[in-house]
Amino acid sequence: MGKLLAMALVSRWRTRGELSPRAFDGEVRSLTQRVALDDLGSRLQTAGPIPVVRTLYTPLGGRVRLDCADGGALKLRLFWPRHGTVDTLDSIRFDDRVGWIVGTQSGGSPLVFYAWLATYQWP
Repeated sequence: MGKLLAMALVSRWRTRGELSPRAFDGEVRSLTQRVALDDLGSRLQTAGPIPVVRTLYTPLGGRVRLDCADGGALKLRLFWPRHGTVDTLDSIRFDDRVGWIVGTQSGGSPLVFYAWLATYQWP
């Protein structure tokens, strides 16, 4: 993962020229999150769903946090407010036209979140 991150940073540096330290830090955070979310998506495809132990929403429902049984936490900023108790995290992928598409199960029924921003905290 470290080599992939370094290669992506060099590629972005070459295309954008020199970056200020603040911009460089932002690029590192952005790429680190992208790698974390892609890794999470790969784990979900190979190992199956991850149980969700707690689902937290903001009062208006525009933000959601899914605390997973493996100790990780997925935070989403949603296009459309949603509510529901999430049982499992089934899939996550990025679509260029929509953004982050997160598949979950809620009481045996599928519940899909569409987010313009997603962050993952490793366990």
